[in-house]
Amino acid sequence: MLGSPHLVARAAGTRSRAGYATAVVLVLALPAGASAQVVEPVSVSQSVSVPAGGTRSLTVSCPGSAVAVGGAPTSFTSASSIPTADPREWTFRFSAGATARTASAVLRCVQLDLPGGVRGVNIGVGTRWLPLTVAPTSTERAELTCKRGQFPTGWALERADSTADALAVAAAIPTRRGFDFRIENTGALEAAGTLRIRCLGRIQHARNGDTHSFSTRVATFAGGTSHACRRSEYSVTAGASIDPVGDAVLTGAYPTGSRGGRWSFSGASDAPPATSLVCLSRTTRFR
Repeated sequence: MLGSPHLVARAAGTRSRAGYATAVVLVLALPAGASAQVVEPVSVSQSVSVPAGGTRSLTVSCPGSAVAVGGAPTSFTSASSIPTADPREWTFRFSAGATARTASAVLRCVQLDLPGGVRGVNIGVGTRWLPLTVAPTSTERAELTCKRGQFPTGWALERADSTADALAVAAAIPTRRGFDFRIENTGALEAAGTLRIRCLGRIQHARNGDTHSFSTRVATFAGGTSHACRRSEYSVTAGASIDPVGDAVLTGAYPTGSRGGRWSFSGASDAPPATSLVCLSRTTRFR
């Protein structure tokens, strides 16, 4: 078992309206013996009842010293998704219409099971955010990148409650350093929101001199609503890109099982949507 984490957060300055904050989880305890697998993925799913005409928030937490690397609503197309200042938590906000509903979300976490002799390991994460305002029946493009030494593992869109139904995702494309977005306002009024991406520190240094490096890859697929990473990988987030010709939008994209992903769309498009998964290797080691 890993020991209780110590959390340290620091906020960076803003640049071009974007913000960036980093946090560190310090794993201080020494486990009893060597582990067969260093990278330990953890998936947490929770739900909340939303009354008719009401709004409810759901904060999902990673256990122990695991850090949150990706989170997504698994119901409610207009839900808000918000990685919090705590590197182990992710908050979701749901609003119901005339009928009460049950809303749900999934949080992808990762922790390190330390081999014997390895101690004092830091896991660093970062969050970059960008507020945006989209004019009626218009589309805004945005690119968010992680800082040097980190790579992207998750994305989120927080919608203003008053216009939550109007903002739609036409593209959330994982790249080597971040995510490319295309956000559409389908309503008749100006709509506001905040884009965020979660970044994971690539290298972890132990006090005894050993190092570990996380490794990810982006798996891309042509069409379809269900795909999977390789057997030795863990799916941390799902992305998509829809042909701008047409009125199709993304209504759902989230990881499933240990290595899968699922997507849903509404509207029509001239070409099948391109889907993607960020896949985290589970075979990396301390050296």
